[in-house]
Amino acid sequence: MMWPRVCEAILGVWLIAGHWILPNGAGPDWLVINDVVCGALCIAVAGMSSLMSRQPVNLLQIPIGLWVAAAAYFSSPTPATAVAQSDLLTAFFLLNFAIIPTRASEPPVGWLAEVDGRLKAEGGR
Repeated sequence: MMWPRVCEAILGVWLIAGHWILPNGAGPDWLVINDVVCGALCIAVAGMSSLMSRQPVNLLQIPIGLWVAAAAYFSSPTPATAVAQSDLLTAFFLLNFAIIPTRASEPPVGWLAEVDGRLKAEGGR
């Protein structure tokens, strides 16, 4: 099960759609474009990471998350807008999901090999 990658893709969709869902969310054009591009990159990286599950492709979400957080923090007026707060929260979730391995629900490979070896030695149950 690749649930962290699914969550990253959902966060990418939220980055794309958030400006049009939240109140007063349009914001400056460059910020809307930034979130749409970062959302599309999140979805693309999540898809690539799902296809190449044994490679650390999911770590490419870290620079995207840092960029979204920095853009939201430094571009927001005081008090922060709903979109800026949403972007910060989305970036922090993205950073947390990025460090979870794709095969997080499976035991380590060494454990699987040990169990397979025992099963073969016992007659292949």
